[in-house]
Amino acid sequence: MVVDAAAGAVAPLHPSPIVPVVHGYIAGVAIEELTGSFRPDPGYLNTAAVGVLPDATLEVLDDVMSRWRSGRLSPLDFDGAVARSGRRGRSFPASLPAPSQ
Repeated sequence: MVVDAAAGAVAPLHPSPIVPVVHGYIAGVAIEELTGSFRPDPGYLNTAAVGVLPDATLEVLDDVMSRWRSGRLSPLDFDGAVARSGRRGRSFPASLPAPSQ
């Protein structure tokens, strides 16, 4: 993940909605490194309904919430993340296979 703390955003390393796993790596990051960034309580089984956020996401979320609580958050802080998500959203339909006739 790429963390843009100034914009309060976390972006995936791979722009595709389907991230390939190649020789123990996902989007160029070792699976061991990825699994080490999640810290569920022992016995946690509800990942299908709720999921567990990775540390990088929690750090950005904590920063944004702290700035929000202290009155230091501005909607303009999110302009970069919104612009990036819009570009990804517009390109997503083009990456889908055409429906069969």
